[in-house]
Amino acid sequence: MARAGRAGLAAGGAVLALAGPAQACALALVLAMDVSASVDAAEYRLQVEGTAAALRAPAVQAAVLAHGPVAVAATQWAGVGEQAQVAGWRVLATPADVAALAAEVAGLPRPVWGGRTATAGALAHAAGLFAAMPGCARQVIDLSTDDTANEGGDPGALALGPVAVNALAVGGDLPLDHGARAEEGGALSRWLAARVIRGPGAFVESADDWRDFAAAMERKLLREVLGQAVAGLAVAQEK
Repeated sequence: MARAGRAGLAAGGAVLALAGPAQACALALVLAMDVSASVDAAEYRLQVEGTAAALRAPAVQAAVLAHGPVAVAATQWAGVGEQAQVAGWRVLATPADVAALAAEVAGLPRPVWGGRTATAGALAHAAGLFAAMPGCARQVIDLSTDDTANEGGDPGALALGPVAVNALAVGGDLPLDHGARAEEGGALSRWLAARVIRGPGAFVESADDWRDFAAAMERKLLREVLGQAVAGLAVAQEK
């Protein structure tokens, strides 16, 4: 797990733009991507390229630049002991910063892991990264997954302090099972809502399959960047 300080922040050869404690930010966000055995090679590319596309989306970029500073890091995770920080903390203060992060995420190689789905381990690892980005008003883990946990314990039992968690359910929610809103339907979304998400305004976004990932991630990033009040308004408008 990553520790506080600048020395341990290089990941995947990235050169980091790190805010010091005096440079308070509005949001520190960890993108936590599921790379367990249920995610095949094509789905992996849809995930990383979809995340990059969501970061580049004009609405997301405008929100990040207007409501920041926003600091972002990325992890990938699978089974017990299979977690890694793959993109170090970047403070997104200009369009060039957003473009650089998007390019880094799009080009991430897949780890050689054959693991299962240890969601608790993913959350614990991601939460540990915030020590290296102090002074942010909000700390949020953006977790994406296509399965419920099948090893590593109950994520609902974790104590994460002030860290909030939102989730993106990929598949696992048959379209016919959806309620009036994505949060209301599907086994995977219900499990994530019950055992994973936490914090004020926490929510589950849903993609019917990996081909829908980019659009779902764009919606999710907008809600995370704009914050609880805007997220609540968006939910009210969906009813």
